[in-house]
Amino acid sequence: MIDSVSTLYITKPALARGTMMQLKKVLSGLGCTSILVSQVSVTERGFGGPGVEHAADGIIRLDLDEIDGELRRSILIWKMRGTSHSMRRHPFDITDRGIVVRPREVVKVRRVLSLEEG
Repeated sequence: MIDSVSTLYITKPALARGTMMQLKKVLSGLGCTSILVSQVSVTERGFGGPGVEHAADGIIRLDLDEIDGELRRSILIWKMRGTSHSMRRHPFDITDRGIVVRPREVVKVRRVLSLEEG
């Protein structure tokens, strides 16, 4: 696990994409499952910086949204190469047993337009 690749894009943006591709080659060559953590601000749609999406075989997004005055955690499988997956946003809880996803439930987030968009 590498936490966080976001730092690479902040400190060395010009080298970030090439570094990510090299990192992918090395980790793939080891035959292991790798988890790279990237942080995005609430206004960003992308993941960590240019090139992260293309280098990753899977992207799992964990969100915290206000819905009807209540904070709700949700998980969304944005991309998972080579397998089918849910295209819905599901609630999850963080428990003493780890993350528990509730796959039969769906979280509906309403997008609010900003003054610049609307």
